[in-house]
Amino acid sequence: MIPVLLVGLGGAFGSISRYLTSVAVHRFFSAPFYLGTFAVNILGCFLAGILIAVIEKQEWGNSHLRWLLITGFCGGFTTFSAMSLESLTLIKSGRVWECLAFNIASILLGLLVVFVGSSLLR
Repeated sequence: MIPVLLVGLGGAFGSISRYLTSVAVHRFFSAPFYLGTFAVNILGCFLAGILIAVIEKQEWGNSHLRWLLITGFCGGFTTFSAMSLESLTLIKSGRVWECLAFNIASILLGLLVVFVGSSLLR
């Protein structure tokens, strides 16, 4: 039950941070609507990379920090960070083609099902 609570707590803060980051990007930069999402995705991936490196270096792999910060906060901030971490794991294990298929399928199928879902009620 503790992992669920930690992921939920981290996710709540991550989601709030995502919203505030996106608002700040739009407020301080005259940019297209998607720049906030782009900034969140890149920042989230960078943060996930730093956090995973620190957690592994300090040998905190089985700690509650991983659930709170990686799965919870980074996952709530942007699921793109989870996708990127999983892609890196595939690349490191020599499964480059599987990584490529995973990323292409995620993006293309994601676009398709958003289109289908939004078209159903029109």
